[in-house]
Amino acid sequence: MSSSYRNPPRNIAALVFQGPIRLAAVLACAFAAQAQAAQVYTQPILTVGAQGDTNLGLDVMNKYTVGYYAEAASIIGIASAASDTNLEPRLRYTEFPTERALDRFEGSLNFNSSYSTPRSYFYIYGLFDHLNDTEEEFPSGVYDPINPIAPTSVNAGPTSIGVTQNNLWVAPKYTYDLTQLVGVGVSGVAQRVTYSPADPFGHVDFDYYQGQLMLSRKFGPRTQLSLAGYGARYSAIDLDSTANAGGANLELDYKWSARASGGVSVSYQHTNIDQVEPSPFRSTANTWGASFDNTWKQQTGQWRITIERDVSPNAGGGLFATDQAQTEYDHDLTQLLSVTGALKYVATRGLSANVSRFDITYYRADLSLKRMLARTWFVQGGYGFLREKYLSNAIRGSNNELYVRFGYQGLPRQQ
Repeated sequence: MSSSYRNPPRNIAALVFQGPIRLAAVLACAFAAQAQAAQVYTQPILTVGAQGDTNLGLDVMNKYTVGYYAEAASIIGIASAASDTNLEPRLRYTEFPTERALDRFEGSLNFNSSYSTPRSYFYIYGLFDHLNDTEEEFPSGVYDPINPIAPTSVNAGPTSIGVTQNNLWVAPKYTYDLTQLVGVGVSGVAQRVTYSPADPFGHVDFDYYQGQLMLSRKFGPRTQLSLAGYGARYSAIDLDSTANAGGANLELDYKWSARASGGVSVSYQHTNIDQVEPSPFRSTANTWGASFDNTWKQQTGQWRITIERDVSPNAGGGLFATDQAQTEYDHDLTQLLSVTGALKYVATRGLSANVSRFDITYYRADLSLKRMLARTWFVQGGYGFLREKYLSNAIRGSNNELYVRFGYQGLPRQQ
């Protein structure tokens, strides 16, 4: 791995853009052949706003803070007859006049890209985040439209406002139709998470890789059943701690109608855990997983729900079983006024006793109202509630947040 991740550059701009630039370069090369015939579009989004938090640090000392922020983002798309690529770079600066130690500069890049032929399909999702500990560990319950399959946050230890997480994650997938009904495929996940400043016993830097082979069978135009076998490896960067896993997954995708679609899956995983630091530990774990996801689209909005249990890497120093329930409802009250509500529940439990001190449960609720002032100008206000509990030491905290923001949003892609 590049030494730039082990020793993050001091220049903040270099840190924010280093990963995204590399990812963007890969995507640009992949679609160079279609560039001349492709449709390229951009949708810039610029906002300024203010937020008030009752307990931003989620600690026992409830302290009200007010912050002001400016954010610049853009959705960039490249589309052709065979390919479609979407990128969303985002930069944000937040200032707290009475708590200057909380001032922060953050950045992220989300992307997805796909390419298809009559018998094959390739897509890749990815993200690079440079976010503070609170923002990264307890993300909004609202689904990301660019990267809806982004992984669950890698919670570890009590929240530390002074800690920044750098998260690089990519998930490619390729499928090929052997016949009209039977297909095969491969997929993978690669992730690297580092923290600044370093905190090897509270926020563990790690690498995670997963590879999967799939066999699928279609049962009509609306239903597909897939069976997959996979292997995975977790490796702490600054500690001698690894976890090697293998498992199988059975998934059913279905489409009830033009407006409703979803899927269910079940999985089983066996994990070998080998830790030398901070103390020797060896163990095995057998874990089951399952998921349910469905989306209902309407003319004036949509509703989506996800309920799942899976095994995910964690900055606590190993693999964790993660139970999650998430739902979001979007509704256009009028042509200019829309409302979004979201709920999220997450519980992580270490697969082995050596990491169980990082077990956590948290709840989050988000509600926002957006009013278009013109075709491209808007005002938005919202409320968020967050409550966390670490099971090992009974630490718990909650935060209420109110915000208002004004902004410019370019016109979306014209179909």
